[in-house]
Amino acid sequence: MAVDDVLAALGPIALGSRLKRLGERLQADAQAMLDSVGVDLVPAEIGLMAALAQGGPLMVSQAAQRVGISQPAITRIVQGLEQRGHVAVQPAAGDRRTRTICLTPQGSAAMAIVQARVWTRLVPVVDELCGGASGRLLADIQAVETRLADRSMLARADARLRVTPWSDGRADELAAAFEAINTAWISAMFTLEPVDRQVLSDPRTHILDKGGSIWFAESDDLGIFGTCALMPVDPAGQPGVVELTKMGVREEVRGRKAGEFLLCAVLQEARRQDITTLFLLTNAACAPAIHLYEKFGFRHDADIMSAFGSEYARCDVAMRYHPPV
Repeated sequence: MAVDDVLAALGPIALGSRLKRLGERLQADAQAMLDSVGVDLVPAEIGLMAALAQGGPLMVSQAAQRVGISQPAITRIVQGLEQRGHVAVQPAAGDRRTRTICLTPQGSAAMAIVQARVWTRLVPVVDELCGGASGRLLADIQAVETRLADRSMLARADARLRVTPWSDGRADELAAAFEAINTAWISAMFTLEPVDRQVLSDPRTHILDKGGSIWFAESDDLGIFGTCALMPVDPAGQPGVVELTKMGVREEVRGRKAGEFLLCAVLQEARRQDITTLFLLTNAACAPAIHLYEKFGFRHDADIMSAFGSEYARCDVAMRYHPPV
């Protein structure tokens, strides 16, 4: 791996981009092999040509299914092959409304050359590139394709990690999670104060009924593992002043960027609201959390400390959010 190979360094995050890069390199080399035997074909056309050679004439929908690409993509490939005389498009036998694609004699001859002079050379080369394990690699690729066909990456990601708002239909469950998660981390580091007990025991009165919101990070396998609230404070009748408060994640998910995932989503929601001042109160002992807040645009603010810092005995850090321009 090159020192400056960003895609390799990103690991699983860049899987699609890295496979695309590898595919482009392999296709360039495959094109050179096709050119070396004088065949007027490009690698992207070989799948359709092979399907026609193996199974005979196909309708566009059948070809798309056999090759595993979209019908518009198959149509573009067919147009290029037809222009160069490798395939013909004609009405299907017994149904002139349906058109089928078939190899011409020229296309059949081209595929015979590809099979005899390209594929026979290509198979051992690919196995060598794979360290003698091309069969295992191809099986792994097939498995990934099968899983993606069953459920997309987005659907899988949503099942693992998602941020959802308070729902009255789940009020008992969410209230219990909100209280338990926050009670656990506050008690582990500090002492629960009266304001903590009030808010945690009755989030409906102290947050939701005031126009605030509560958010939950959850997944199918972990359940609810994090919470965060946006609580209006309305000092001296000033609307739009909101405290980001009661943000916590379960101890077993710390170190897995669960807090970052949750905070990013809540700040996106906050930017959609009519908030003039968004602030938070914390303690210097929460250094990892403070670093996270700084990363996402919170700055230490003496005015916020003066106005709101006395709310908690443990508060010695106050921060104001500065949204990205």
